[in-house]
Amino acid sequence: MSRARALRPRVTDSVGIAPLYVSDLTAPIAVGLEPRQFRAFVAESGVPHVKRGHRILVATEKLRAALERAEQTSDAASANSGTVEPSTTAGDESNLTADELLARLGRRRVAGGQP
Repeated sequence: MSRARALRPRVTDSVGIAPLYVSDLTAPIAVGLEPRQFRAFVAESGVPHVKRGHRILVATEKLRAALERAEQTSDAASANSGTVEPSTTAGDESNLTADELLARLGRRRVAGGQP
């Protein structure tokens, strides 16, 4: 009788596959936006989308193009605004003040905790 040959596992490379559509559930993984941020961005930027029940579906290519346009617009706006953003090195992050940290996040401190 012949003996079954032991098969070695095949070595394969990991292949990343981009989704065709991004929804508010998959946005954190696909583009790094939380569901609320994703829905707000789609509404503000006018990206063509489809609603399926409570889900919003956007074609990945259209979303990427809108994100790139928004990034270019914000870069141009910050260059024209004349404001200086705080710059720190990787090892200097522990010396940031609260205002500098909030500025990095695109926020600012207001009196009385009012937005």
